[in-house]
Amino acid sequence: MKKIVSIVLSVLFTNLYANSVEDSAIVFSTVGPDKYADGSTVLDGELYALIWTADGVFEGFSADGKALDANDKIIVASPLAKDGHCPKVMFQIPKKNAVNNGKFEVFLMDTRVTSQSGVVAPRGAKDGQVELLNGYGKVAADIALSSTSSKAENAVVANLNSAAPKNSNQPRVKSMRIEGDEVILTVENAPGFMRVQSGSDTSTADATSPAIETPAASETVTIKAPKVGDKGFYRVIHNSIDE
Repeated sequence: MKKIVSIVLSVLFTNLYANSVEDSAIVFSTVGPDKYADGSTVLDGELYALIWTADGVFEGFSADGKALDANDKIIVASPLAKDGHCPKVMFQIPKKNAVNNGKFEVFLMDTRVTSQSGVVAPRGAKDGQVELLNGYGKVAADIALSSTSSKAENAVVANLNSAAPKNSNQPRVKSMRIEGDEVILTVENAPGFMRVQSGSDTSTADATSPAIETPAASETVTIKAPKVGDKGFYRVIHNSIDE
């Protein structure tokens, strides 16, 4: 599997095929409209990721874009979203690098970041690496290595929240208030990125907000999240980024 992780996989669009009839390919698409957990349609340039799990059980992602389990590998993450879905794409894998054990899966990623001017856009990946991740949703599981297309027949929702990264400190919420349909949290600052996960109780996190950048110059950070009914649970997840 180390050989597969190290190769560069080609992202080819409609009507393009593997260079050799002996090469393997993973072809997939979604019908859309794919959505984030808050119900908004996935933005152009958002990531879809192909992962491989050695033991067949994918354990999820952390907010720094890493797989939680050493048995799980992100093979490639590409900014494929267009017009609310993933167009037909093909990941080509040379025969010598293909494996018969383990399992391939495809996920929609939520890498949204809100800028200081209020613009929300996907951060995407840097040098092929996912740097931050608010949430994710399964597009397809147990994909076979073949030239046969796999299409998600239903809209995909990024409704799984990313976990706090290993060795990260839980941000301290200093105050919270409600303004209309929003909950405003003032949080002790930690440089990097933060987002708010919300749910009806402590055991459920139904949605996550886009991340905001938290520069080192500020002592506190203000983060907004939708109000969850008459009562709700809110948790701030932080991740740092090595520049």
